[in-house]
Amino acid sequence: MKRSNIVGTGIASAALLATLGLGSPVWAQTGPTSTPTPLTSPSAQTNNGDSGSAIFKPQGPGRGGPPGPVAPNTQDGAARELNHAYSKLAGYQKNVTGSVPQVAGQLFDKGKALYQAAIADYQAGRYSQASERARAAGSAASAALHLVKGEQTSTSTVAGLTPPPTSSGESESDKAARELSHAYSAIGNAQGVSSQAGSDAAFYLTTASNAYRQALSDYNAKRYTQANERAHAAKDAAEVVQHLAKAAGASSSPSTVPGLTPPPSVPTTP
Repeated sequence: MKRSNIVGTGIASAALLATLGLGSPVWAQTGPTSTPTPLTSPSAQTNNGDSGSAIFKPQGPGRGGPPGPVAPNTQDGAARELNHAYSKLAGYQKNVTGSVPQVAGQLFDKGKALYQAAIADYQAGRYSQASERARAAGSAASAALHLVKGEQTSTSTVAGLTPPPTSSGESESDKAARELSHAYSAIGNAQGVSSQAGSDAAFYLTTASNAYRQALSDYNAKRYTQANERAHAAKDAAEVVQHLAKAAGASSSPSTVPGLTPPPSVPTTP
């Protein structure tokens, strides 16, 4: 298997634009005198009719209040989804080094293309489509990162240090089983709408199914960390299909997945 290193944590900034080839995120496209606004700020872009400029309006219950719910079919909602997608793509670019599985690189490249398509929708005022394509881009980047993590071994021991005590919370096997269940449902939903998700739907479904099978194999071999990562990748890849279908106006519903073994039972939390 090819290996990869995850270095550091956090989100890459707009300084990575040239490397990413994505262009500025939405918060950085407010004109020549704009200052990037953090996503957590209770503000979002709204065009004021002037060429190349934008204004910011509060989203909370009062000026300076916390951000309120933002519908994805609005300009504010689309801007928020684009920022989320940009952060995930930039985070992958910043935190992944060395050789990676080929499919992870393909997911990242497709995620960038989806982001650019979402930007085009946003600029054309198609905010609902922009939101869904931005979500698809973010899911593709997330799937790529989890596939890379799934290639890594479990955390090694540290010479001279006593291992930490076992957590009393949910066990690693339970976490992996839960993630497998989520992935299985996501793949079933994606299969139901794949015909309306465009020509790349087959790639994402194949990627999701393969990652799910690998995760289930890891689970059965008690490699729960790898199982969790690969199951998460499977879920994210399947969700790309769902978001693309929603951008085209389709809806999804849960279903069984032909050709895939159902996931292990998830223990009921008392």
